[in-house]
Amino acid sequence: MWSRRIVASEVPTMLCDDAVYNTTKMEKIPAEVDQQEEPLWHALLQSGHKGWGWDTLRRDYLAEQFVMKAFKDGLARHLSNDSDPIVKALDPFQLLPASEDIHEKGLLKGHIVACELWLKGLKDLELTDMELVRNEDLTYSALKVNIGLPSASMTGKFRLNNVKVMSIFNAKDSLGTIDALLTGVKVELTVVIQTVPVLNEGDSRIKVTHFQVDFGKRQG
Repeated sequence: MWSRRIVASEVPTMLCDDAVYNTTKMEKIPAEVDQQEEPLWHALLQSGHKGWGWDTLRRDYLAEQFVMKAFKDGLARHLSNDSDPIVKALDPFQLLPASEDIHEKGLLKGHIVACELWLKGLKDLELTDMELVRNEDLTYSALKVNIGLPSASMTGKFRLNNVKVMSIFNAKDSLGTIDALLTGVKVELTVVIQTVPVLNEGDSRIKVTHFQVDFGKRQG
């Protein structure tokens, strides 16, 4: 029973001490979303029922609560310990280099490259909400995860290339450093996975049809 010992050491609240277990029948939890407040999530779920109606979709409440409990009662304990291997692996966390054209019409035009980016403060991240919606034959699954970060800092370097001021004057390429304090960060991850069932022997085909990460400001 090594698996039980691992659960007991990591998330003991998931185990029942009583020998007699109570079973409770759960009613189907419908997928409800406000189109005005969450247009992306609404569009993803609407495409998921393929015209068969919203009542063909349901929340996987058991999976949602399992992940929330594993995070709050398990992973959160690791994150609160600065010497924990998970914290050392995540905080600080090196981000991938990024580059983008910048253009303020009539004022500034150029290209910026950011590298050696480090994000510090991930040990304080919070799993604030999670929704997993599936159809009746489990060929469609949509996941939305909201993560909050009360405070974090970002450091790195940047380079400005091919800069033109007021569409006339050429400016020299320049180097600089990034040192930013971020507060009240909200990260929303949305993923859609579709499965094509196989009627004969063999494995079903799984395809990720949507993957998006959005950053915003937490309210309140």
